[in-house]
Amino acid sequence: MAELSDKAKSFMEARVAYLQKLQNRTEQQEMFVELALRYFGRGEESTYTTAELRALKTLLAAEQAAEKAAAASRAARKLVAEKTEAARKRETRQKILLGAFCMHRIQNGQPIHAQNWGELKAQLDGFLTRDEERALFDLPPRTNGVKDVQQGM
Repeated sequence: MAELSDKAKSFMEARVAYLQKLQNRTEQQEMFVELALRYFGRGEESTYTTAELRALKTLLAAEQAAEKAAAASRAARKLVAEKTEAARKRETRQKILLGAFCMHRIQNGQPIHAQNWGELKAQLDGFLTRDEERALFDLPPRTNGVKDVQQGM
């Protein structure tokens, strides 16, 4: 049976070092560590049987698959965290803009009244001038440069 590639040996060394630091290893991991240590500590090739090398390669493949699955899981968690953070930032920005809208109306002696979200968005339509802020409330971009806020809405 063929020897292990340099890439496989490198992975195996790193994985064994990682697994040795764990307090609780699975039976599969224990067997992998034992065989890997024997593989690296062997003197002559003849002392390492074909069956042991086959078992080591099988366990190595399982460890590589476990590492790949863990990496995919980390990447998925990162994507979810990024999406959650973006949603939180969007909501925070909406709250800031709604607060600014309310303050503007109160400071100018204008009442704030809306029976539903649609009515409030209609009032925001005249207040929000920046396209990226309008997009937060699903409002279309401004077509003209006139600022309704400066005209007293």
